Amino acid sequence: MKEDIYNEVKDNNEEIIRKENKTIPWIEKWEIDRRCSVALKAKRIIFSSILGGIVGDVLGLPFEFLKRDIFRIRDMVGYGTHNKPIGTYSDDTSLTMCLVETIIENGANINDNSQEELLKKFMKYLDYGYWTPFNSCFDIGNTTRKAIENYRRGMAPNKCGGNLEEDNGNGALMRISPLVPLLYVLDPTRENDNSNFKYVKYKINIIKKFCEVTHSHPRSILACIIYIEFLLELCQNTKPIKELLNQKPVNKKDKIIAYKKMRKSIKNFLNYPEILGNLNFKNEAKYFDRILKKKIYKYNRNDIYSTGYVVHSLEASIWSFINYDSYREIVLNAINLGEDTDTIGFICGSMAGILYDIPKNWILQIKDIEKIQEKFEEFKDCIEEIKYNNNIF
Repeated sequence: MKEDIYNEVKDNNEEIIRKENKTIPWIEKWEIDRRCSVALKAKRIIFSSILGGIVGDVLGLPFEFLKRDIFRIRDMVGYGTHNKPIGTYSDDTSLTMCLVETIIENGANINDNSQEELLKKFMKYLDYGYWTPFNSCFDIGNTTRKAIENYRRGMAPNKCGGNLEEDNGNGALMRISPLVPLLYVLDPTRENDNSNFKYVKYKINIIKKFCEVTHSHPRSILACIIYIEFLLELCQNTKPIKELLNQKPVNKKDKIIAYKKMRKSIKNFLNYPEILGNLNFKNEAKYFDRILKKKIYKYNRNDIYSTGYVVHSLEASIWSFINYDSYREIVLNAINLGEDTDTIGFICGSMAGILYDIPKNWILQIKDIEKIQEKFEEFKDCIEEIKYNNNIF
Protein backbone atom coordinates (compact mmCIF):
# COMPACT_ATOMS: atom_id res chain seq x y z
CA MET A 1 0.00 0.00 0.00
CA LYS A 2 2.82 2.42 0.82
CA GLU A 3 4.30 1.97 -2.67
CA ASP A 4 0.92 2.64 -4.32
CA ILE A 5 0.43 5.87 -2.40
CA TYR A 6 3.97 7.05 -3.13
CA ASN A 7 3.73 6.23 -6.82
CA GLU A 8 0.32 7.90 -7.15
CA VAL A 9 1.71 11.09 -5.63
CA LYS A 10 4.88 10.99 -7.73
CA ASP A 11 3.03 10.26 -10.99
CA ASN A 12 1.01 13.46 -10.55
CA ASN A 13 4.10 15.65 -10.54
CA GLU A 14 3.66 17.23 -13.94
CA GLU A 15 5.81 20.22 -12.98
CA ILE A 16 8.93 18.35 -11.90
CA ILE A 17 11.93 20.01 -13.50
CA ARG A 18 15.31 18.54 -12.71
CA LYS A 19 17.71 21.37 -11.91
CA GLU A 20 20.67 19.59 -10.34
CA ASN A 21 23.02 20.93 -13.01
CA LYS A 22 21.81 24.52 -12.71
CA THR A 23 22.42 27.12 -10.04
CA ILE A 24 21.54 30.69 -9.20
CA PRO A 25 24.09 33.27 -8.03
CA TRP A 26 22.84 33.72 -4.45
CA ILE A 27 23.24 30.00 -3.68
CA GLU A 28 26.83 29.99 -4.94
CA LYS A 29 27.58 33.21 -3.05
CA TRP A 30 26.12 31.71 0.11
CA GLU A 31 28.31 28.60 -0.29
CA ILE A 32 31.43 30.76 -0.61
CA ASP A 33 30.52 33.18 2.19
CA ARG A 34 29.74 30.52 4.76
CA ARG A 35 33.28 29.11 4.49
CA CYS A 36 34.98 32.46 5.00
CA SER A 37 34.47 33.18 8.69
CA VAL A 38 32.50 32.25 11.77
CA ALA A 39 31.54 35.95 11.82
CA LEU A 40 29.15 35.21 8.98
CA LYS A 41 27.17 32.82 11.16
CA ALA A 42 24.20 35.15 11.60
CA LYS A 43 23.77 35.05 7.82
CA ARG A 44 24.01 31.28 7.86
CA ILE A 45 21.35 31.06 10.57
CA ILE A 46 18.92 32.96 8.35
CA PHE A 47 19.75 31.21 5.11
CA SER A 48 20.19 27.73 6.56
CA SER A 49 17.97 27.36 9.61
CA ILE A 50 14.89 29.10 8.22
CA LEU A 51 15.52 27.81 4.70
CA GLY A 52 16.03 24.32 6.14
CA GLY A 53 12.62 24.65 7.74
CA ILE A 54 10.98 25.76 4.50
CA VAL A 55 12.44 22.84 2.55
CA GLY A 56 11.19 20.46 5.26
CA ASP A 57 7.74 22.01 5.02
CA VAL A 58 7.65 21.56 1.23
CA LEU A 59 8.81 17.95 1.53
CA GLY A 60 6.21 17.09 4.15
CA LEU A 61 3.15 18.86 2.74
CA PRO A 62 2.00 16.14 0.27
CA PHE A 63 1.89 13.57 3.09
CA GLU A 64 0.15 15.62 5.81
CA PHE A 65 -2.35 13.61 7.90
CA LEU A 66 -1.25 10.25 6.45
CA LYS A 67 -0.65 7.52 9.04
CA ARG A 68 2.79 6.14 9.69
CA ASP A 69 4.11 3.37 7.44
CA ILE A 70 1.43 3.63 4.75
CA PHE A 71 3.77 5.80 2.68
CA ARG A 72 7.50 6.36 2.32
CA ILE A 73 8.99 9.60 1.02
CA ARG A 74 12.31 9.35 -0.83
CA ASP A 75 12.45 12.69 -2.66
CA MET A 76 10.58 15.96 -3.07
CA VAL A 77 7.18 15.43 -4.68
CA GLY A 78 3.92 17.33 -5.03
CA TYR A 79 0.14 16.86 -4.98
CA GLY A 80 -0.91 14.30 -2.39
CA THR A 81 -3.03 15.48 0.56
CA HIS A 82 -3.64 19.04 -0.61
CA ASN A 83 -3.29 18.39 -4.36
CA LYS A 84 -0.65 21.11 -4.76
CA PRO A 85 2.25 21.04 -7.26
CA ILE A 86 5.80 20.30 -6.28
CA GLY A 87 7.53 23.10 -4.38
CA THR A 88 4.39 24.34 -2.61
CA TYR A 89 4.80 25.39 1.00
CA SER A 90 2.18 25.52 3.73
CA ASP A 91 1.11 27.89 6.50
CA ASP A 92 4.31 26.93 8.35
CA THR A 93 6.36 28.90 5.82
CA SER A 94 3.77 31.61 5.15
CA LEU A 95 3.40 32.56 8.82
CA THR A 96 7.16 32.27 9.36
CA MET A 97 7.73 34.83 6.61
CA CYS A 98 5.13 37.10 8.25
CA LEU A 99 7.27 37.03 11.41
CA VAL A 100 10.43 37.70 9.38
CA GLU A 101 8.76 40.83 7.97
CA THR A 102 7.60 41.95 11.41
CA ILE A 103 11.15 41.74 12.79
CA ILE A 104 12.48 43.65 9.78
CA GLU A 105 9.92 46.40 10.39
CA ASN A 106 10.44 46.61 14.17
CA GLY A 107 14.00 45.54 14.83
CA ALA A 108 14.79 44.48 18.38
CA ASN A 109 12.25 46.84 19.95
CA ILE A 110 9.33 44.44 20.11
CA ASN A 111 6.18 45.82 21.74
CA ASP A 112 2.39 45.54 21.62
CA ASN A 113 2.35 47.23 18.21
CA SER A 114 4.59 44.45 16.90
CA GLN A 115 2.02 41.87 17.99
CA GLU A 116 -0.71 43.78 16.21
CA GLU A 117 1.33 44.09 13.01
CA LEU A 118 1.97 40.35 13.05
CA LEU A 119 -1.72 39.56 13.49
CA LYS A 120 -2.59 41.89 10.62
CA LYS A 121 -0.24 39.89 8.40
CA PHE A 122 -1.84 36.65 9.60
CA MET A 123 -5.25 38.08 8.71
CA LYS A 124 -3.97 38.92 5.22
CA TYR A 125 -2.74 35.35 4.94
CA LEU A 126 -6.15 33.96 5.88
CA ASP A 127 -8.17 36.38 3.75
CA TYR A 128 -5.98 36.93 0.69
CA GLY A 129 -3.29 34.25 0.73
CA TYR A 130 -0.50 36.62 1.76
CA TRP A 131 2.89 34.91 1.48
CA THR A 132 1.47 31.90 -0.35
CA PRO A 133 2.59 30.61 -3.77
CA PHE A 134 -0.86 30.98 -5.33
CA ASN A 135 -2.42 33.86 -3.35
CA SER A 136 -4.79 31.48 -1.60
CA CYS A 137 -4.85 30.12 1.94
CA PHE A 138 -5.46 26.36 1.82
CA ASP A 139 -4.12 25.33 5.23
CA ILE A 140 -4.40 26.88 8.70
CA GLY A 141 -4.66 25.49 12.22
CA ASN A 142 -7.84 25.87 14.24
CA THR A 143 -6.22 27.74 17.14
CA THR A 144 -4.50 30.18 14.78
CA ARG A 145 -7.75 30.75 12.88
CA LYS A 146 -9.61 31.45 16.13
CA ALA A 147 -6.93 33.93 17.21
CA ILE A 148 -7.21 35.80 13.91
CA GLU A 149 -10.99 35.97 14.27
CA ASN A 150 -10.59 37.21 17.86
CA TYR A 151 -8.38 40.01 16.57
CA ARG A 152 -10.87 40.80 13.80
CA ARG A 153 -13.57 41.25 16.46
CA GLY A 154 -11.45 43.83 18.27
CA MET A 155 -9.72 41.76 20.96
CA ALA A 156 -6.33 43.02 22.19
CA PRO A 157 -3.46 41.24 20.37
CA ASN A 158 -2.02 39.74 23.56
CA LYS A 159 -5.43 38.27 24.44
CA CYS A 160 -6.22 36.66 21.07
CA GLY A 161 -4.35 33.41 21.54
CA GLY A 162 -5.98 30.25 22.83
CA ASN A 163 -5.20 29.43 26.47
CA LEU A 164 -7.06 26.15 26.93
CA GLU A 165 -5.55 22.67 27.15
CA GLU A 166 -6.97 21.90 23.71
CA ASP A 167 -5.18 24.91 22.23
CA ASN A 168 -1.71 23.35 22.58
CA GLY A 169 -1.19 22.66 18.92
CA ASN A 170 2.08 23.44 17.15
CA GLY A 171 0.87 26.57 15.34
CA ALA A 172 3.22 28.93 17.21
CA LEU A 173 6.13 26.49 17.40
CA MET A 174 6.18 26.12 13.61
CA ARG A 175 6.70 29.84 12.91
CA ILE A 176 8.90 31.08 15.80
CA SER A 177 12.37 30.27 14.39
CA PRO A 178 13.05 33.76 12.90
CA LEU A 179 13.71 34.92 16.47
CA VAL A 180 16.94 32.88 16.47
CA PRO A 181 19.18 35.22 14.40
CA LEU A 182 17.87 38.21 16.37
CA LEU A 183 18.54 36.57 19.74
CA TYR A 184 21.88 35.23 18.57
CA VAL A 185 23.35 38.63 17.73
CA LEU A 186 21.92 40.19 20.91
CA ASP A 187 23.37 37.53 23.23
CA PRO A 188 25.75 39.42 25.55
CA THR A 189 27.26 36.22 26.95
CA ARG A 190 29.25 35.88 23.74
CA GLU A 191 30.94 39.18 24.66
CA ASN A 192 31.52 38.09 28.28
CA ASP A 193 29.72 41.02 29.90
CA ASN A 194 27.32 41.10 32.84
CA SER A 195 24.01 41.52 31.02
CA ASN A 196 22.99 37.88 31.04
CA PHE A 197 19.95 38.27 33.31
CA LYS A 198 18.56 41.13 31.22
CA TYR A 199 19.15 39.14 28.06
CA VAL A 200 17.38 36.01 29.37
CA LYS A 201 14.43 38.12 30.48
CA TYR A 202 14.30 39.80 27.07
CA LYS A 203 14.57 36.44 25.30
CA ILE A 204 11.71 34.87 27.25
CA ASN A 205 9.57 37.98 26.84
CA ILE A 206 10.01 38.21 23.06
CA ILE A 207 9.26 34.51 22.58
CA LYS A 208 6.17 34.87 24.77
CA LYS A 209 4.95 37.95 22.90
CA PHE A 210 5.13 36.34 19.48
CA CYS A 211 3.76 33.02 20.69
CA GLU A 212 0.77 34.30 22.64
CA VAL A 213 -0.85 36.11 19.71
CA THR A 214 -2.16 32.70 18.65
CA HIS A 215 -1.16 30.29 21.45
CA SER A 216 -1.08 31.71 24.98
CA HIS A 217 -1.17 28.51 27.03
CA PRO A 218 2.07 28.21 29.08
CA ARG A 219 2.77 24.79 27.53
CA SER A 220 2.87 26.22 24.03
CA ILE A 221 5.09 29.08 25.17
CA LEU A 222 7.46 26.71 26.98
CA ALA A 223 7.69 24.52 23.87
CA CYS A 224 8.75 27.58 21.86
CA ILE A 225 11.33 28.49 24.50
CA ILE A 226 12.83 24.97 24.44
CA TYR A 227 12.92 24.97 20.62
CA ILE A 228 14.54 28.40 20.35
CA GLU A 229 17.05 27.56 23.07
CA PHE A 230 18.06 24.38 21.24
CA LEU A 231 18.51 26.25 17.96
CA LEU A 232 20.62 28.88 19.75
CA GLU A 233 22.82 26.19 21.28
CA LEU A 234 23.33 24.71 17.81
CA CYS A 235 24.34 28.16 16.56
CA GLN A 236 26.92 28.80 19.25
CA ASN A 237 30.62 28.76 18.42
CA THR A 238 30.95 25.06 19.18
CA LYS A 239 32.56 22.08 17.51
CA PRO A 240 29.74 21.33 15.04
CA ILE A 241 29.93 24.81 13.45
CA LYS A 242 33.73 24.72 13.29
CA GLU A 243 33.63 21.30 11.67
CA LEU A 244 31.00 22.52 9.22
CA LEU A 245 33.12 25.48 8.16
CA ASN A 246 36.02 23.09 7.62
CA GLN A 247 33.82 20.68 5.67
CA LYS A 248 34.19 17.94 8.29
CA PRO A 249 31.27 15.65 9.17
CA VAL A 250 29.09 16.51 12.14
CA ASN A 251 29.27 14.00 14.95
CA LYS A 252 26.14 12.76 16.76
CA LYS A 253 28.00 13.36 20.02
CA ASP A 254 28.23 17.07 19.24
CA LYS A 255 24.48 17.31 18.68
CA ILE A 256 23.94 15.64 22.04
CA ILE A 257 26.23 18.23 23.66
CA ALA A 258 24.01 21.03 22.31
CA TYR A 259 20.96 19.11 23.52
CA LYS A 260 22.43 18.83 27.03
CA LYS A 261 23.29 22.53 27.09
CA MET A 262 19.73 23.37 26.11
CA ARG A 263 18.38 21.25 28.98
CA LYS A 264 20.71 22.99 31.43
CA SER A 265 19.62 26.44 30.20
CA ILE A 266 15.93 25.55 30.55
CA LYS A 267 16.51 24.16 34.05
CA ASN A 268 18.26 27.39 35.08
CA PHE A 269 15.56 29.60 33.62
CA LEU A 270 12.83 27.68 35.44
CA ASN A 271 14.50 28.64 38.72
CA TYR A 272 14.15 32.40 38.09
CA PRO A 273 10.75 33.61 39.39
CA GLU A 274 11.63 37.13 38.22
CA ILE A 275 11.74 35.86 34.66
CA LEU A 276 8.77 33.52 34.85
CA GLY A 277 6.35 36.27 35.88
CA ASN A 278 2.80 34.99 36.28
CA LEU A 279 3.28 32.02 33.93
CA ASN A 280 3.43 28.72 35.76
CA PHE A 281 6.08 27.08 33.59
CA LYS A 282 7.24 24.77 36.37
CA ASN A 283 3.93 22.92 36.36
CA GLU A 284 4.11 22.64 32.57
CA ALA A 285 7.69 21.32 32.49
CA LYS A 286 6.50 17.83 33.45
CA TYR A 287 4.90 17.46 30.02
CA PHE A 288 8.38 17.80 28.51
CA ASP A 289 10.05 15.21 30.76
CA ARG A 290 11.03 13.01 27.82
CA ILE A 291 13.03 15.96 26.47
CA LEU A 292 14.20 17.69 29.65
CA LYS A 293 14.76 14.81 32.07
CA LYS A 294 15.02 11.67 29.97
CA LYS A 295 16.86 11.26 26.67
CA ILE A 296 14.35 11.59 23.86
CA TYR A 297 16.84 10.44 21.23
CA LYS A 298 17.15 7.01 22.90
CA TYR A 299 13.48 6.14 22.50
CA ASN A 300 12.40 3.59 19.91
CA ARG A 301 10.63 4.84 16.79
CA ASN A 302 7.35 3.27 17.91
CA ASP A 303 7.50 5.36 21.08
CA ILE A 304 7.73 8.64 19.13
CA TYR A 305 4.45 10.39 18.31
CA SER A 306 4.15 12.79 15.39
CA THR A 307 0.81 14.53 15.91
CA GLY A 308 0.10 18.25 15.89
CA TYR A 309 0.20 18.34 19.71
CA VAL A 310 3.04 20.74 20.51
CA VAL A 311 4.91 18.30 22.77
CA HIS A 312 4.73 15.47 20.23
CA SER A 313 5.94 17.70 17.39
CA LEU A 314 8.95 18.90 19.38
CA GLU A 315 9.83 15.38 20.55
CA ALA A 316 9.62 13.93 17.04
CA SER A 317 11.77 16.72 15.60
CA ILE A 318 14.56 16.43 18.18
CA TRP A 319 14.49 12.62 17.95
CA SER A 320 14.91 12.71 14.17
CA PHE A 321 17.56 15.43 14.25
CA ILE A 322 19.84 13.65 16.71
CA ASN A 323 19.45 10.14 15.30
CA TYR A 324 20.24 10.74 11.62
CA ASP A 325 23.36 12.05 9.92
CA SER A 326 22.47 14.38 7.05
CA TYR A 327 19.83 16.95 6.22
CA ARG A 328 18.23 14.51 3.78
CA GLU A 329 18.11 11.59 6.23
CA ILE A 330 16.92 13.71 9.16
CA VAL A 331 14.01 15.33 7.34
CA LEU A 332 12.90 12.32 5.31
CA ASN A 333 12.85 10.09 8.39
CA ALA A 334 10.93 12.74 10.34
CA ILE A 335 8.30 12.99 7.60
CA ASN A 336 8.04 9.22 7.41
CA LEU A 337 6.77 9.28 11.00
CA GLY A 338 3.48 10.44 9.45
CA GLU A 339 0.60 12.68 10.58
CA ASP A 340 1.74 16.34 10.93
CA THR A 341 4.44 15.87 8.33
CA ASP A 342 4.81 19.45 7.08
CA THR A 343 5.28 21.00 10.51
CA ILE A 344 7.60 18.31 11.83
CA GLY A 345 9.51 18.59 8.56
CA PHE A 346 9.83 22.33 9.13
CA ILE A 347 10.91 22.09 12.78
CA CYS A 348 13.55 19.39 12.35
CA GLY A 349 14.58 20.94 9.03
CA SER A 350 15.41 24.19 10.82
CA MET A 351 17.66 22.23 13.20
CA ALA A 352 19.34 20.24 10.44
CA GLY A 353 19.86 23.32 8.25
CA ILE A 354 22.23 24.83 10.82
CA LEU A 355 24.66 21.92 10.72
CA TYR A 356 24.18 20.21 7.36
CA ASP A 357 24.07 21.13 3.68
CA ILE A 358 20.56 21.36 2.25
CA PRO A 359 20.30 19.65 -1.16
CA LYS A 360 20.36 22.39 -3.80
CA ASN A 361 17.89 20.65 -6.09
CA TRP A 362 15.32 20.80 -3.29
CA ILE A 363 15.97 24.50 -2.69
CA LEU A 364 15.56 25.30 -6.37
CA GLN A 365 12.15 23.64 -6.57
CA ILE A 366 10.56 25.82 -3.88
CA LYS A 367 7.86 28.09 -5.27
CA ASP A 368 8.78 31.80 -5.07
CA ILE A 369 12.33 30.97 -3.97
CA GLU A 370 13.64 34.26 -5.42
CA LYS A 371 11.05 36.22 -3.43
CA ILE A 372 12.00 34.35 -0.26
CA GLN A 373 15.70 34.94 -0.91
CA GLU A 374 15.13 38.68 -1.37
CA LYS A 375 13.34 38.85 1.97
CA PHE A 376 16.20 36.91 3.58
CA GLU A 377 18.64 39.52 2.28
CA GLU A 378 16.54 42.25 3.91
CA PHE A 379 16.45 40.22 7.10
CA LYS A 380 20.23 39.77 7.04
CA ASP A 381 20.71 43.55 6.70
CA CYS A 382 18.27 44.12 9.55
CA ILE A 383 20.10 41.67 11.83
CA GLU A 384 23.48 43.22 11.03
CA GLU A 385 22.15 46.68 11.85
CA ILE A 386 20.75 45.40 15.15
CA LYS A 387 24.09 43.77 15.94
CA TYR A 388 26.05 47.01 15.51
CA ASN A 389 23.47 49.37 17.01
CA ASN A 390 22.35 47.31 20.00
CA ASN A 391 20.91 49.53 22.70
CA ILE A 392 18.76 46.88 24.34
CA PHE A 393 21.21 45.97 27.11
